[in-house]
Amino acid sequence: MHAIKTDKARADRMWLRCTLPSCVVSLAIMLSVSLVLANPAQDCIQTQDVQLAIRGCTEVVRLAQGDMRLTALRLRGIAYLRARNFDGAIADFNTVLSAKPDIAEVRGSRGLAYALKGQYDYALADLDETARLRPDLADRLRPDFAVTYAARGAASLDKGQYDEAINDLGEAARLKPDLADRLQPAFSEAYYRRGVAFRKKNDLARAHADLN
Repeated sequence: MHAIKTDKARADRMWLRCTLPSCVVSLAIMLSVSLVLANPAQDCIQTQDVQLAIRGCTEVVRLAQGDMRLTALRLRGIAYLRARNFDGAIADFNTVLSAKPDIAEVRGSRGLAYALKGQYDYALADLDETARLRPDLADRLRPDFAVTYAARGAASLDKGQYDEAINDLGEAARLKPDLADRLQPAFSEAYYRRGVAFRKKNDLARAHADLN
């Protein structure tokens, strides 16, 4: 098994790329329009105490409606992500996307949650959808998914999906050149196994290319 562990230090910083200033502005407006929501909204906005943010956002979700509720869900999802409650984050992002499926930032955030949970196909599908909606945002996020590409490539190698493995490992190395040396053994094995498979099919030209 070619297990490639997620770089946790990098993962801890990745959520910052998915933060939503518009959410903070939206909730800040609540401070001036609703005394009931003022305290929980303030807790939801602050970033120093993750658990306090989760509690505050949860209260706003309970009391608010419409866009205000969706905004609190987005911020709670990010707080869950920081707390490594990936299932909670995914659930909140799912709720937001069911109402507003074209919010690229939420797609990117959910992709990160899937990546950290080890659900690489879902993670990269969300990254691709983010690229469709907001190419600039996807370009900023993509390097942080390099380890996800590498992990999916390793999984494909173990399943005998050599073309997929080579493509994903290549993308990981392209996005993060410092990974190249670590990925080289998996690369070599993928080419070797694919070459053997070509030889068994009597596709000698492609077998020779992979094996030499």
